[in-house]
Amino acid sequence: MSCNAVYLEEGEIKSKPRSLSIERNLESHSEWDKCKSKSCPLLDLPQDVQISCLSYLHPSEILNLSSVNRQTRDMIHEEDGPRSFSTLLWYHIFVRDYSFVITKWKYGIEAVDRLRQMQWNCPKGIASLLGKDDENNDEHAIRTPTMKEFYLMFGLSWLDFTIAGRTESPTLVGIHGHVFNMTSFLNEHPGTPETIITMGGGRDATSFFEDIGHSINARSIALKRLVEIVDLSCCECDGENQISVGLTENADHIDGILPLKRTELRIPGTLRQLRQHYRKMQRKMEDAATTSRLPGMPPERNGRPVLENLNIYFDPLCYCWKAWYLNLDFQPVFVHEISGRP
Repeated sequence: MSCNAVYLEEGEIKSKPRSLSIERNLESHSEWDKCKSKSCPLLDLPQDVQISCLSYLHPSEILNLSSVNRQTRDMIHEEDGPRSFSTLLWYHIFVRDYSFVITKWKYGIEAVDRLRQMQWNCPKGIASLLGKDDENNDEHAIRTPTMKEFYLMFGLSWLDFTIAGRTESPTLVGIHGHVFNMTSFLNEHPGTPETIITMGGGRDATSFFEDIGHSINARSIALKRLVEIVDLSCCECDGENQISVGLTENADHIDGILPLKRTELRIPGTLRQLRQHYRKMQRKMEDAATTSRLPGMPPERNGRPVLENLNIYFDPLCYCWKAWYLNLDFQPVFVHEISGRP
């Protein structure tokens, strides 16, 4: 059936004549096809210059560039080895945006060190960056994610991964994509310190924070005294020249870190389809943790887990879902790999 066919009330099919605007659209598409077949000038530059030029772009702009023609698509998406252009490009972008949180930030480094004796499943470049020898020589091992996949998944999971179990000394809390160090504020908090430790420490506590309905004054205190790490992609920046991607410890002169009124969770700038899949898997793991006995489920007392249910998070280095919980001594206990890969 022709795409120009329309249905009449009697069920008959009639061909709808093409309008002048449709004809012009077809002509423009023809010109676009000719344009797509041409070589991109960027491809004529040396590889290191290409990467240097692309490193000034937002990740979304890099992904948009891949739609120009087949050559740019292959350049940005095709990863056929550790030295492929796409691998090197996304490694460079990862170092620019996220690497400091696991190579220079104290608590991020400790989160990585906790995994030193485990089997990693991340790109070789990331393992080398973190001083981890490649041990995945099993030919039947699960496929290692590409550097692009790792970059995008890290952007979604870095917060819960790096602060997992951080309930005391320090008490790290995730709110709207950022990390806040609540340690010095525990005794000043209008609620009890235990409230922050058990309900917000070591995880993304945005929903809890907004459900309570914190005042503008409370949000101002958090912004002035407690900011630890800022995710720029979760900021509402008014300035046109402000960077809108990456992590930083310097919160000075950054606008819109926290909304001044109750609002929904801010979403980092990642692919919507990947973000939806991530949230779906997260909800699936959380539901399973509350309705069934997953491997590593904490011991029960009177038929209920001690203190809290499992806190689910994604480990981007081992590339699997994990969990942690507090025991009766308020100490975090980690449960490694409660499920398969995403």
